[in-house]
Amino acid sequence: MFIARKIIASSLYQQLLAQLQQRTGMKMYPEYETTLAHRDSQCLARARLSEDDVMRLLATDAAPLLDFATRYYATFRDAPDEQEYPAGETPDPDDDDDSETIDLGQCPNTLLHHLILYYLLKHRPDDLLPYFQAIRMPYAEKFAREVAAVFHQTA
Repeated sequence: MFIARKIIASSLYQQLLAQLQQRTGMKMYPEYETTLAHRDSQCLARARLSEDDVMRLLATDAAPLLDFATRYYATFRDAPDEQEYPAGETPDPDDDDDSETIDLGQCPNTLLHHLILYYLLKHRPDDLLPYFQAIRMPYAEKFAREVAAVFHQTA
């Protein structure tokens, strides 16, 4: 079993996810696919977070974590999905066609991703940018600054 799936299935995680959903009004997609569990487990490994680290944080920092996740959601929920392209390359115009996009809601792993960012900003802020680069986040430097600003607003 993937570590991420185990964390997301825990009652503590589910309770906090329900609180986040209640605070934000976010729609939740009920399924958690194996491919997401695999990717999320890789994200935890890249952030050098163990299952024990995550469960301890869920137990001890629930309120500030939820505050951060709520502010993060409010800040970035309507942000455009930006991509980086190599110099000289342009995106395919069809890639930006959102007319056929169906919003199924947030996946159950949304709080896990907020938790990773919260943990890094609280305990190892210098590791945030390398983490974003490791997971190939577009515009990693800019996004690291923006996420840090959200964290400092809630800290």
